[in-house]
Amino acid sequence: MAKLSQHFMVDQRVLQRVVDSARLKTEDRILEIGPGEGALTELLAQICSVTAIEKDTYLAGHVAERFPKVKVIEGDALKEKWPQFDKCVSNLPYHISKRFLLKLLQHDFKLVVIVVQREFAERLAAKPGDKDYGVVSVCAQLCCDVELLDTIPRNAFKPQPKVESQIVRLPQRKKLEKGFLDFVTLKFQKRNKLLGEKRIRDISPEEFYRLYKNS
Repeated sequence: MAKLSQHFMVDQRVLQRVVDSARLKTEDRILEIGPGEGALTELLAQICSVTAIEKDTYLAGHVAERFPKVKVIEGDALKEKWPQFDKCVSNLPYHISKRFLLKLLQHDFKLVVIVVQREFAERLAAKPGDKDYGVVSVCAQLCCDVELLDTIPRNAFKPQPKVESQIVRLPQRKKLEKGFLDFVTLKFQKRNKLLGEKRIRDISPEEFYRLYKNS
């Protein structure tokens, strides 16, 4: 079942904490990536309309049968065209975290709550000069408030991952421009190179954006 690097969340307290963190309203349109067996989907669908994207054929059919009111899209979330949504609430497959987030930031939304590998969460919040500071840090912090919430133990999942996970909340401030993403990606190919008086790795998201607009 976890062949796509999905670890299904089975701890009801943690599931409820994820849902509570999203501050849901009945009118919210929810996008869920990788619903798995539908434990999180069940709680979301009690409050809002939900569209779930699931790559695994069996799991997509299972969720569609279990929750008739949920729109299930069978396919790769990195390739599928997404519907309009207000909030994304997901327990992400670890291997797609970076690519998913950079695609996500190029959409308009109100709020995102995702469960990711703790190491990735720390990359999102890394500050200029930190060893983990990079493209995803710059883009996430420019476009959103990055809020690291609860750390989730391994035993909250089945099968258990080898690492801890973390809940991350991202209220959006602005939409990511593709040109800016390309600009930052190019610059970070030589992260220790000077750009003006600073190394690339020491430049803040806001400074990067000013440099991009003036380029």
